[in-house]
Amino acid sequence: MKDFYPTLPEAVVLQLRVILNQLRERPEYLDQSPYSTELRDFLKELNGRVVAPTTVEFNGEMDRLDYVEQEIVTVLKDLTTLVASLGNADHSEKLQVAKARAGLIEKLVAAREKVWTMKGMADFQAKIMVFLTEICTADQVQALKERVKGAE
Repeated sequence: MKDFYPTLPEAVVLQLRVILNQLRERPEYLDQSPYSTELRDFLKELNGRVVAPTTVEFNGEMDRLDYVEQEIVTVLKDLTTLVASLGNADHSEKLQVAKARAGLIEKLVAAREKVWTMKGMADFQAKIMVFLTEICTADQVQALKERVKGAE
């Protein structure tokens, strides 16, 4: 497969040079810029400054599953952008991207279905726990949890 080089207008290249030159002179240059966090991080990476990965904190299983589902949606959008950016690319390149895209979409759909199944299970478990706490004492609920763990 041949390398793909998207078209970069000269004006964009000049603007990037200005930004990168400013970053080399003043590392804090982008801190107060109107750019999004993603764009700032990308520009800092271009300048050779590795951006520390952000840590994601979750409040329970549903929060984690929502995050995973959102990441899947983001990847699907990125794929659409990639396909749209091919423009006048060679037909063999477009065919290779289409094949890779089809396989990736299939895997992402399967992952999304797993997330939905896990969300349903987490929701069911939460409802069961609410029901149990209404009719059982805390000790009884704990005993049931331990008994279920032992049955696994």
